[in-house]
Amino acid sequence: MLLVIVDSLRADRIGKLRSGRPVAPRLEALADQSTQFVSAYASFPGTSESVRAMVEGTYWPRADRRDAPLDLGAILENAGVARRAIIAHKNLGTALGDSFELDARYVEERLPEGKKARTSALVARATLDALRRMVLGHERFVLASHFYDPHAHYVTNE
Repeated sequence: MLLVIVDSLRADRIGKLRSGRPVAPRLEALADQSTQFVSAYASFPGTSESVRAMVEGTYWPRADRRDAPLDLGAILENAGVARRAIIAHKNLGTALGDSFELDARYVEERLPEGKKARTSALVARATLDALRRMVLGHERFVLASHFYDPHAHYVTNE
């Protein structure tokens, strides 16, 4: 399973044009071939806390991570499912906790000067590499792929 996490993606941008061009054509193409949920709700209006709630099975605000009733990582591990994550920003690594093995290529010190996150192109390349390895290894897996680029100032739809 590929879990695509797009930081700060606004649902009202999907299927829209901006300056005459589609906002997310590749994401829309992937969605056309994927399982989609008609209704999806976030437990918090921020990516890190929403992902943390999903991994822990809790609602925000939670009391303490150690008190979480569900640990998705442990459940998947006990079922023999590999769990890996390609993250664009360190905050999501914290949210995922020990539930996923983080891609070793994300090292904040190696980012270009002035940058605080991997670009979508780098995340996509790392994700495709990881998918190839996992599929060729015949693993049952969940691969979380985190894209950070959509962060932008709020602009109303036209």
